[in-house]
Amino acid sequence: MRALRVLSVLHGAAITSAALTRLAAVRGSASARMLATATRTAADVEMLRFADLEISSSLRGNIAALGHEFATPVQSASMPPLLAGEDVVAKARTGTGKTLAFLVPTLHRLSTSERPQGQIRALVLSPTRELAAQIAEAAAS
Repeated sequence: MRALRVLSVLHGAAITSAALTRLAAVRGSASARMLATATRTAADVEMLRFADLEISSSLRGNIAALGHEFATPVQSASMPPLLAGEDVVAKARTGTGKTLAFLVPTLHRLSTSERPQGQIRALVLSPTRELAAQIAEAAAS
């Protein structure tokens, strides 16, 4: 089974070439895509509609039920490469949709792949307990 790809969401940390090199070394890949969206606006990134993403229909329906129609700039920039299996490092301000940016591809991959017994299929690391609770709540909804 192919391992899930990583979206490293950096909160308040600088994205450097050293961080990309470390991510590539951990993943065993030659490189990782870096997305710095802190200064991007909706005009800088082609906005995606969640309905147009190639994700499971149940996940698409759950996103629509939450009232999300269009992806934010960080989501629009990161979800297509993540769904394609690429590594992505993204940095954006609080409240820009980073959690959904990595959860949608992760949940899609989990819902469409085999369920091996006794194996960890996804691991989300969070720097704080509060953020971990927010991520868990977003994943459950």
